Amino acid sequence: MIAPRRIRTGKGKTAKPVPSMAPHPQFESKTPESSAFDRDFERLCREGRKIIVSYQELLEKWRAPVGPESVLPFPKSLIAAAIYQELMDNPTYDRRTDLEIAYVQLESFIPDEEYCILSDFKHAAALARELADTGQPDYIVAAVRLLKKAKGDSAVRIQERISQKMQRRLKQIRKLFQEDRLALS
Repeated sequence: MIAPRRIRTGKGKTAKPVPSMAPHPQFESKTPESSAFDRDFERLCREGRKIIVSYQELLEKWRAPVGPESVLPFPKSLIAAAIYQELMDNPTYDRRTDLEIAYVQLESFIPDEEYCILSDFKHAAALARELADTGQPDYIVAAVRLLKKAKGDSAVRIQERISQKMQRRLKQIRKLFQEDRLALS
C-alpha cells in the first residue's frame, strides 16, 4: 500500500496527511480521517466492481460490433476508469484477459448520432448491393446515389476513428501489463 504523503507548509511544519491510493497501516488507527478514507475506498471498490459487472453483462448480450453509448449501463469514462483501476489494483486477477478485452471494446460504443450514421449506411449498403446485383445500369447509378446520401464518407471516418481509439486502448493496457510484469518479477 502507498502511504499518505505529508505536505510541507514551510517553517518546519507539516500539514495533515493526504491519502494517495490507500492508507498506510501506521496511519489507520491513529488518524480519524483514515477510517473515513477506508470506508470511501471500499465503497469505491464495490461500486467499481458493480460498474464492471453491469458492463460485462451488457457485452454478453450485445452481439453487434458497434453500439450506441446510450445502451451502456454507466458513462463510458466511468466504466473505463473502473476497469483500469481494477487491473491496476489486481494485476494477477484470474479474468484479467476478459477485462482487457472489455476495456478495448468500450471504444466500439459510440455517440448515438454516429451510431445512426453507421446504421443508416449499413442498411443503405445492403439495399445498394441488391440494386447493383440486378446488373441494370439505372439501378447501379441509383445504388451509388443511395450510398452518397447515406454519408458513406462519414461512416468510413467513424469506423477508422473507432479502430484508432481501440488501438490506443490496447497499447495502454499492454503498457500496464508490462509494468505489472516488471513489478511482480
